[in-house]
Amino acid sequence: MIYHITEKAQWLLAKVEGKLEHESLESEGFIHCCTEALFPQVVDFHFKGWPSIYVLEIDEEKITSELKWEKVGGHSFPHIYGPIDVDSVVRGTEIFPNDEGIFEFPFSQLLH
Repeated sequence: MIYHITEKAQWLLAKVEGKLEHESLESEGFIHCCTEALFPQVVDFHFKGWPSIYVLEIDEEKITSELKWEKVGGHSFPHIYGPIDVDSVVRGTEIFPNDEGIFEFPFSQLLH
């Protein structure tokens, strides 16, 4: 499984349209995703200060757009070169920061 972090409103729109198209598709040519192991670093770096995030758990086998694993800063990140099909999303979860403003994704509770 791989993970894409977005806003709940974007996910609700994607469910209506059947696919998620992120602005990074236009600006960078792909949609950023991450692994469970890199999730804390990604969230801390890119989403600090957000009131909430919406985490999509994506089944790599169901993605119809091209998926490439690319090195960034010494780590391999999954990049999706096209829209994310709603059917490839196993679940979405809205996460709120704790009292210190840190997002903690409860993988053990939600995914196992």
